[in-house]
Amino acid sequence: MNLKICSNLFVKTHASKICLLLKANHIMTDLAKHNPEFTINVSIKGKQETIVAKPQETSDGVEYFLCFKGDEQLTQIRKDSGDKWEQMWGELPDEEVQAIGSEITKQK
Repeated sequence: MNLKICSNLFVKTHASKICLLLKANHIMTDLAKHNPEFTINVSIKGKQETIVAKPQETSDGVEYFLCFKGDEQLTQIRKDSGDKWEQMWGELPDEEVQAIGSEITKQK
């Protein structure tokens, strides 16, 4: 039987997907502790709204933000390789995506 060590656990070689999942969960837990959610105020559809930005991280370490108005998720955004923010999920106009991103940048 082939075994690999992963996150201080021994798992079978064919269970490497489990290993990756455990690592991702560990990263997400650390991110939540060290990079908590925060609120920003932006104009959405012409109205000032309080948005909760929840930092997340992809498995390859790229930070992105889940953005909520109350219980409703409005968008997921991340900063591209330049200074522009891109929408990964959602249907907000680019102007609003950039406004949210600008406020996130101010908080960081």
